[in-house]
Amino acid sequence: MVTSGEIKEDRKRLHAVIDRRQGRGLSYAVSKERKFYSRLFAGIVLLPFLPQMGYWAAKVSHETGQSPFFDNGFDYEYQEGGHVVRRHYGKLKIASLESGTVEQELAVRSGGGHYEPVTHDDARITKTGRVMRPKAHDESTQFLNMISGQMGLVGLRTGKVEFKLNILANGDSEPFCTYLSQLRKGLLPGFIPVHVTCPDTRRIPVERRLWLETYYAQYFASFLNDCQIAWHFIRHRSEVLR
Repeated sequence: MVTSGEIKEDRKRLHAVIDRRQGRGLSYAVSKERKFYSRLFAGIVLLPFLPQMGYWAAKVSHETGQSPFFDNGFDYEYQEGGHVVRRHYGKLKIASLESGTVEQELAVRSGGGHYEPVTHDDARITKTGRVMRPKAHDESTQFLNMISGQMGLVGLRTGKVEFKLNILANGDSEPFCTYLSQLRKGLLPGFIPVHVTCPDTRRIPVERRLWLETYYAQYFASFLNDCQIAWHFIRHRSEVLR
């Protein structure tokens, strides 16, 4: 169990990095670099999976009689420069439930930021879905989401790291996942949305987004590390995608 003292030390260390790298110039540059690497590796890794993704999409389309892809996303907003910015976070996914609706897919999410996947014995899952889900084939469209700029290859996978509630000065709270707590749990990065938290829909403040970008610049701004993360995904796809 991570203590509050460890969390404070982690935050102090990371804020020191942010203080040294303040400014939108760095934030924007790092964001562009992260998206570039994400798209580069998404394109490389997508190539061997394209036939597989096409196969499952065709099976779902034949079985359900509808489009196999649906937008498992949501609208969100955040403040930047004193203005409220409204955006849509879109995430294409291959349908594995009978109707393939966003409502059914989101219905399996429980409170507290935890994600409980539908078991392959669930009555709503299609015949093809029972084969797809254990290996996360329904998530293979993540590569397309990365190329479109909605997802990133490098980052914290909040659904797989225990949430730390960081009580802010104004009384609000937000999920607080640290690099050190990730190491303590033996977790490696997976896919994350570029601008929002997942699996919950709370917006990320500008400071939080800068924190994530600084995290990337400090630990993963090297070509070799990105290669290692891509290789980890290929070997442990079903674990990383969930």
